[in-house]
Amino acid sequence: MCRNSKISLILFSNEARLKILCLLNEGEFCVHEIVDTLEGKYSNISQQLRILSLAGYVDKNRQESHVYYRLKDNRIKDILEFLHNHL
Repeated sequence: MCRNSKISLILFSNEARLKILCLLNEGEFCVHEIVDTLEGKYSNISQQLRILSLAGYVDKNRQESHVYYRLKDNRIKDILEFLHNHL
């Protein structure tokens, strides 16, 4: 349990990943929408999405030439809400 908590805290400690998770908390977005909204670099956003996907935090769905991302489960939403309310 502590190992999983440590990994989760590391994932949430990265500002880019946290911003992505907060955005995905609002709904499903394609990579270009995430890049435009967060005003980030495509390569960095793409790398962070890959990390979040490998960690099991986000799901991706390919529709034609676009890949859409969304939060994988409601526990991530609960964590984001907790962070918002308590920090």
